[in-house]
Amino acid sequence: MTDFFPLLLAVLIIVLTFISAMNNGVVKLLASGMAAFVLLVILILGIQFLPWLGQTFLDVELTWKVTLGVTCVIAILAYTISRFVFGWILKGALGPDGWFHWMADGVPGGVVSFVPSFVIVIFLFSCTRIAGTVLELNYVATLCQPQVTNTITKLPSYPFSAKWRNAIESIPLFPEIFDVIDPLTNRANRNTAALVMVDRSVALKKYFKTLPATASLIEAPGLSGLSADETIAEMLKAQERLSLVNAPAIKDYAASFPAQQELKQLDFQPVLEGFVASLKPLEIPAPADAN
Repeated sequence: MTDFFPLLLAVLIIVLTFISAMNNGVVKLLASGMAAFVLLVILILGIQFLPWLGQTFLDVELTWKVTLGVTCVIAILAYTISRFVFGWILKGALGPDGWFHWMADGVPGGVVSFVPSFVIVIFLFSCTRIAGTVLELNYVATLCQPQVTNTITKLPSYPFSAKWRNAIESIPLFPEIFDVIDPLTNRANRNTAALVMVDRSVALKKYFKTLPATASLIEAPGLSGLSADETIAEMLKAQERLSLVNAPAIKDYAASFPAQQELKQLDFQPVLEGFVASLKPLEIPAPADAN
């Protein structure tokens, strides 16, 4: 049940928004939702195209952090302005003298509230996807440590946020949709980043080679060369997970990967949990009886 927490929360948000719109009117909710949609579109387009615009027109290479920062500033300004604009328009259209006043509250207003609810749910799912990816990569890094095969402590469980992300992506068409609207954690890119980390671990790489679902992926041509790249190595050392996922070398390799579908659909959870289960923690000998 807990694995599907974001889906249950999404349903709760839709229901509460519906009830609020029925009783209190939908104008403010709809204005905020439409403005948030503008913000979302700018974030998507900015992250995807701002580096290209900077390189083409200004001859400046923007890092993903700068790109994200500039895009967020523009998106927030656009949200603030559009919120007032949409509010003014909707007050006229849904107000007492407006043609669409019958949609301002009651059941029709509740139905209209699905629009802002949808935007809120998209943001919720996107944040869950990003958090799940970061913590999954942190978990991979933990299992890649050299001493993992002879640890005397219990290894942590697969992260809950990653399970929530997987639950969201279990819905048909959702993974493909979010690969477009959430460019920060594109499945091909994030799985390539995880494979690069695995490639640098002797024990985990050996385990991946024993599984049909991962053997061909971990032995793909060029992967070891990518994991040896100095820039990639610096990101791994600095534990910059999103920087790693969005590194140009990672994205280029993922885009040219021959088994695209297998790479995108690779589910790390059962593989990593299987690896942990295969390890036998060392037992600490009981102290000798002093008597």
